[in-house]
Amino acid sequence: MKPGAYELKFKFSCLETLMRRVKYIMNLSKLIYVSTIADAFKLSDIESILRVAERVNRERSISGMLFFSHHYFIQYLEGDEEDINLIYSRIRKDCRHTEIATIAKSAITERLFEHWSMAYLPPNKTLDKLYDSFFLLNSLPRTI
Repeated sequence: MKPGAYELKFKFSCLETLMRRVKYIMNLSKLIYVSTIADAFKLSDIESILRVAERVNRERSISGMLFFSHHYFIQYLEGDEEDINLIYSRIRKDCRHTEIATIAKSAITERLFEHWSMAYLPPNKTLDKLYDSFFLLNSLPRTI
């Protein structure tokens, strides 16, 4: 008995899911960068950045976190190395930030933000103190 169209479609869908899962596990990497907002940046851009990041990251099985602190961004991305590189090259071309510096890039064995296509930490006093400490520990310029 030959399988029906629905059954074939279901099996193909399961195979696609399995292939994505294998890719998800085999080339898992992280990338962390910091940047400074540019003159072109408006506070209202955060919503747009998050909306696009959530859609694009979900399509490519990328997860991560974006932290914004008045004048700076720190972003952590995790996923397939090739996809991370593609996304990062697009991020680097965005005119809303400058002084983009890669802090870490390496292979990982598991995700920290598995269930978040893009978590967001808005500015607050506690995180600002952590942010200040990060810049001091890493000898990075801070010009607030």
